[in-house]
Amino acid sequence: MRSIVGGLMQSWSMQLSEAQRQGWRDYAAAVPVLDSLGQSMNLSGVNWFVKCNVSSAQITSQGVTPATNINNIFDVPTIFNTGVAVQDVTVFEGVFTTPPGTVTLSGTLAGVADANGTALLYIGAPQTPGVRFYKGPYQLAATADIADTDFSFAFTARDLSDPTEWVSATVPVAAWDGLYVPLKLVIQYEDGRRSQDWRMLTQFTDATP
Repeated sequence: MRSIVGGLMQSWSMQLSEAQRQGWRDYAAAVPVLDSLGQSMNLSGVNWFVKCNVSSAQITSQGVTPATNINNIFDVPTIFNTGVAVQDVTVFEGVFTTPPGTVTLSGTLAGVADANGTALLYIGAPQTPGVRFYKGPYQLAATADIADTDFSFAFTARDLSDPTEWVSATVPVAAWDGLYVPLKLVIQYEDGRRSQDWRMLTQFTDATP
């Protein structure tokens, strides 16, 4: 991650034109986000540039073929909003009858997606039921395609042994049953926009028969 961010900062200074940098500044001024307390705030232009391109770089690092124009987002998005975001997770369960097992996660969007993109799932270490806030760290665990007509998303029956889907430090196991797992979901749209983050401590269910 440090390498990705460092490279993007160098791109901001040395590869983007002043017109492109100003475009990101204008986008930042017009597109607020919510902070951890739910209050509206504005990022800087360079912060938005890094935020959008980090997601794209992580998609590529997972071995996923990016959507059109999702790499090297130098030109600012032409639509000044963050697109449709994740609204809820409805299923988060594992099946471990045959090691190493599979995990299913699905949920709904806040509305019909207005562009094609990729959903990114980040996952943290499980927490006891009394914990209600988790700052991090998160690790990228899986990606899934989003179509411009979708109102839901699904990471279905992911093989836990596949390193392009899960990272070893956050691989769900049957012992997580009943614990609360920190999840972060974000959608990177192919037009360059990045949705507002959705974060929640979500109870994990071991669905092993």
